[in-house]
Amino acid sequence: KNSNSWTAQMIPLAGFSSIRNLGKKGSRVAMSPGRTDSFVERIEEITDVDGVITIWGGINDFHWNVPLGSDLDTEKTTFKGAYKYVLKTILENNPNAKILCITPMKSTKYIATYNENGQLNTNDVGATQEDYVQAIKIIAQFYSVPVLDMFAHSNMNPFITSHEKWFGDGLHPSNEGYLRIAKQIHHRLEIL
Repeated sequence: KNSNSWTAQMIPLAGFSSIRNLGKKGSRVAMSPGRTDSFVERIEEITDVDGVITIWGGINDFHWNVPLGSDLDTEKTTFKGAYKYVLKTILENNPNAKILCITPMKSTKYIATYNENGQLNTNDVGATQEDYVQAIKIIAQFYSVPVLDMFAHSNMNPFITSHEKWFGDGLHPSNEGYLRIAKQIHHRLEIL
């Protein structure tokens, strides 16, 4: 794990005694061919947490063309079906935990959020990154789980030249970016 990631920053920032980071590079929320590390496949590892659980995913689902699915979907191979399964499983297995869903931030890497004309790009399944963000917000609302909307409210935008310092590669944050993110997440967690 990156020792400068936002999760590592939370120990001194929030005074947590420990943090368990289950993030995996390139992992998707939904199950997808050729991978066995989706959120769906790892969610059972999270049980009996009395502290805070954050769920931050969706950008890899967008970049790697995971179908959105329908609002009624329960398939673990679609984003909506998988996100519902993950959130419901966390709630059932961790009744005392405080849960926060976090939407993915804008990106200039792989499939950029916007094209050169400022219009939302679509992936190979015809979905925009904002479609995945909206799905997270709607599903979290159904389960009464708060959302930190980093897509709309991160104060970090890789399309703004002066904000490039917050990003290492247009997708992953720089060390400065991780600290900025940690402060925002910490602030949001304080009011859970």
